[in-house]
Amino acid sequence: MTKITSLHQIELTSLCNLRCGYCPSPQIMAGKHPNRPALDMTLETFLRALEWVKHFVKQGTQTELNIAGIGESTLHPLLLTFVRLAREAVGPDVKIIFATNGLLMTEELARALLPYRPEIHVSLHQVEKGIKADRILRSLGFAGGRTLDPATGQNDWAGQVGPEWKGNYRFPCPWAHKGHAFAYADGAIGSCCLDANGSGKFGHVNDEIGSLPWKPNESLCARCYQILPASYGIKQG
Repeated sequence: MTKITSLHQIELTSLCNLRCGYCPSPQIMAGKHPNRPALDMTLETFLRALEWVKHFVKQGTQTELNIAGIGESTLHPLLLTFVRLAREAVGPDVKIIFATNGLLMTEELARALLPYRPEIHVSLHQVEKGIKADRILRSLGFAGGRTLDPATGQNDWAGQVGPEWKGNYRFPCPWAHKGHAFAYADGAIGSCCLDANGSGKFGHVNDEIGSLPWKPNESLCARCYQILPASYGIKQG
């Protein structure tokens, strides 16, 4: 079995300011998943998650930290604090990235984020606002880009949204092949950033650092477009 080699993604919040039909976020916001509460990550939990990250950075197995999840990271009231703490934790060479729908991106916010050099990707859910956010970020020299996932890289979130969003592409799952782990907004740890219902939680950031083996989320993996190593023995459709 794969070992966890990085806490690759920390979900700052499971809240969102959009209700897109191709995303499972509205299900979380509506309280349909008891194991997936709609909330902001606490400062205490974030600091503990960063201890995991620092552990893997020291091991040389974590070269990137994604501070986004199913929610919209710019909604978190401590976003600037969290980005600063993340940069202090990982040092100058580890990439910090997150995606945003851009609705809350202002020049003031962008200038405040700039010293910490996050790579910011703008998802064009609402094109006119997304383009405005993208222009602000580009004018200040941020790395990142625009994404048009609903149109060009659609997926059905491993069967968690309607089949009309199922893509026709397959590629090896980086989470399984590389041992990436995901920290949910409530501090739980799992193996998949697509997990909208919380079925894949197998630990918590308060567990002993480095003590958890990587485990597949069998119910989602069986339906996912990302390919697992054959050694896991999960039949994928």
